[in-house]
Amino acid sequence: MSNKSVGEFISKLREEKGLTEKELGEKLGITEKKYFRVGKKCFNA
Repeated sequence: MSNKSVGEFISKLREEKGLTEKELGEKLGITEKKYFRVGKKCFNA
């Protein structure tokens, strides 16, 4: 699975659960800013 596919998969699941990026970041133990940076890398790979 490519990085872009992983990023899209995570975004889809997050949206299905009704979570914001901030809420998912909190559940993962990372900041919203860090979540955004990781996601951006996935989509731009």
